Order: sequence, then structure tokens, then C-alpha cells
Amino acid sequence: MKGLTGSGGEKHGNEKGFALIMVLIALLMLSVLGALSLLVMVSSLQGVANLKPEDRAFQVAEAALHVAHAKIVNDDLEAGPVSGEILGGDYTIEITPTSSTDFTVISEGSYESGGRTYRRKIREEVSYSGMQAFDVMRKYLLFAKNNINITLDDIVNLNLPVTVYGPIRAEKNVSIRNQPVASIGDGLTFNGDVEAVEKLYVETAPKVAGGLNTKILGDIRTGRVGGSNTGIVDLLVDDGWFSDGRIGAAANFRLVWLIPPIFRVTDKWDIYCGTLSSREGGGDIFLGNRVNQPGCEPVYIPQADFAYYKALAREQHKSTGKNFVDGDLNLNGRSISEFVPAGSSVAVIYATGNISVSNFIWDQTNIKATFVCEGDFTSTSTFTILNSLQCQVIAKHDATFNNEWDIVPQVIRENNAFFVWAGNNANINMGMWSGNSLQVTAMNDINVSSRNAFDLCAVRYRPPDVDVAGFPIDITVKDWRELPSEGT
Repeated sequence: MKGLTGSGGEKHGNEKGFALIMVLIALLMLSVLGALSLLVMVSSLQGVANLKPEDRAFQVAEAALHVAHAKIVNDDLEAGPVSGEILGGDYTIEITPTSSTDFTVISEGSYESGGRTYRRKIREEVSYSGMQAFDVMRKYLLFAKNNINITLDDIVNLNLPVTVYGPIRAEKNVSIRNQPVASIGDGLTFNGDVEAVEKLYVETAPKVAGGLNTKILGDIRTGRVGGSNTGIVDLLVDDGWFSDGRIGAAANFRLVWLIPPIFRVTDKWDIYCGTLSSREGGGDIFLGNRVNQPGCEPVYIPQADFAYYKALAREQHKSTGKNFVDGDLNLNGRSISEFVPAGSSVAVIYATGNISVSNFIWDQTNIKATFVCEGDFTSTSTFTILNSLQCQVIAKHDATFNNEWDIVPQVIRENNAFFVWAGNNANINMGMWSGNSLQVTAMNDINVSSRNAFDLCAVRYRPPDVDVAGFPIDITVKDWRELPSEGT
């Protein structure tokens, strides 16, 4: 031990000398870096000082544009010009709304030098949707940037109709195929508008027996307002062996071999389109009021900010050790309580890969949980939930829900709100949402299946409570040019 100690003592003395040398080298490097930094700073200041006065005026005008942008974003618009000081000069900005989302900005900057005032003026055309950017999520139960495909083809409808309480919209096509094997009741009811910018196709055709209705209690809207696309509506009704179909605003069914025809049709159904075709293969189509013009207003399509949610999950990960995974995340047999930080009612779970969920247990009420992944989100098997919860899924690629509920009284799983945002396709079976609220936004297609007692489904729309910072809105500059300046 003494030998080791003696050897250590000699080494310690050598370390002192080595440390002194390193300190001297570090001081020398800091001196050099300090001198370089000072040189760069002086050069920068000289560069600013050497700008021509008219260029300084231009800088002031450009900086004032950012002031105008801030006023637009904050909805702080004033009648007439607004003046102020910035970058050693004076500015005047004037903001003129040209539509609900478009603005013209005139910015003039002035700078005094040598007893003269130099002025430069810039004109911008900008677009900012503001809270209208959330109209897709605040208005539509289903919204697809491409197509919506709804298929009901493998159930026996027992007079417990599938009812969608809220509008749906696709930027291309909506395809609705209502084709159960047998039906003794309304098959599908849309209690809201159905919008398809390019084409709506509706086919009602019970395969074997029964009376079957497809009812749209709102309007049908196709074609883009202000665009060249006027839209197409194609309606088809066909019969099965012992069945009869209906498409209309409100049509009472009857079993064709038992009850004489009884109909009740309202005139509330407006169909906006340039081309309308209807084919009755034994059933009936009630066309309502035809409006020969486009009906779909332009909308802003929200984009998720994954970096924002990643930062939230990493912060919560410090407390739980579970909320952030670099790679795939398997949530099979897990419960939500694992991911909620102590004293909080909010959880953000993030994976840079895929998230798979199976036999998941939501064992806390009044919890808002957001599952975010840079791959696919897939939920299968049972999904045990309580009530008064918010479940949000944000997936960069596909989001798929193909679940069965656990067997509990429906009242226990009501008053829940689900939100799904998919960077590609959203694949859902509507039956699992029965008795709850839903909003789905997909950047490609939404595919709706009829698994899980679809005929028991009544799903309602509710706008999601999303973090505004998670779906940022930017000012879009559509035109920029300098204008001649008046005065000196």
C-alpha cells in the first residue's frame, strides 16, 4: 500500500505540472478566440455602420413587416396606419384585409442621415387562416385529404342503424357502400353534410333480404367553390333476392314481401354538383333539390408538429421513465396509469418508430392521453376504457383502430372523446366508437369498416382539444415587391 501511495504521490506531482501547462494553453486559446470574436464583432458593427442610409431605411421597412405579421396573427388590426421605431429608424405599416384569410401589408421605413430622410416602401400580399386553420378539426367528424371509403357489407342490421352525427368531407372522393346481408331497419344515416370535392358515390343494396335505407339528413356538396371542378354525384340502388333499398333525405323502409310501400320524404336534401346520375335497380332514390353549382368551400388542412410533441414526451419521461421511446413501442397489456406523471391528468407517449396497442386498459378517468409516433399506430384486440377521457393519436404514417370493447355497460364508456390524425391513412371500424365522440383527420384516405356489431353504432362529432402549438399556423407570403418611395 505504501509503495502504491508513493508512486501515486509522484504521479500527483507530475499531474500538477501537466495541469499548469494545460491552463496556459487554454488561456492562450481563449485570448486568441477572444481577439477573433472581438474582430468579428467590430467587423459586423462596421458593416452595419457602413450601410448606405437608403439601405438602412430598407432594413427598417423589412423589420416592420414582422411587426405587421405579429398583428395579423394576434388579430390586432387597427383602422389606418400604425407607426413606431425600430432599428434606429421610423416605420409606418398599414394592414388591409382583402378576405377572411388574406391581407395586403404596406410597410414604409425611414432613416435620417446628414440632415436628410431616406425612405423605402414594401408591399406584401399575405395569407393567414388564424383559427380557421382548425376548421377541418372543428367541423368535420371525418376529413380526408384524399378519399373516404365507407363499407357496410358483413352484418345483419336489426333496426339499430349506423348513425353518424356530424359532417364528413374528402378532398377527392367519398364512396359509401351500404350492403349488409339482411336488414330490417335503416342501414346508414348521416346526420350532417356529406362533402366530396371530386365525386360522391353511394350504393345501397341489401344482398339477401330486408328493407334498407341510406339517409343523408344534411346536404350533399361536391365541386370546389371558386375552382373549375363542379363535382359529380352518382347514386345507385339495387335489390337483393327479397329486399328493397332506398336512398333519400328521409325514407321509411318496408319489408317488400310483408308490408306495402310506405314512404316519407322531406325536401331538405340539397345536392350541389355539376353532374348527377342515379340508377334504380328495383329500389328508390329521392333526389331532393338539385343545385347545379359547386358546394365545397376551400379549407386549410392542419399539419402536426412532431417536434413539439416529442419535447413534451421527453419532459414527462424524466418523471415516468416510460413516455419516450427511441424506436418501436409495444403497449400490449399495459395501462394508462403507467404514463401519467404524478399530480397530472395529461400524458404524452412518443415513439420514433411504431406504436402497437393490444388489450390496453384505461384505468383512470378524466385523463387526456396523446399517443404520437413517427411510424404506424395500430390498436387491436380489446380496448378497456372508463369514461370522461380524451384519447388522441397522432401518427406520421397510418393509424389503425380495429378493436373490440371490453364487455361493460355502454353508459360506463360514454362521454369520451377520441381524436385521430394520420399522416397517411386512417383505418377504423366505426362500431368501437359507439356512444362516444370522434374526429378523424387523414392526409391520405380514411377507410371505415363494419366489424364489431356496426349496426349498434351511433358516433357523434366533437372537436378535439388539441394543443395549438402542436398544429402551428404560418403566415404565407403570396406576393412581395418594393414600391416607389415618396419624399427624400
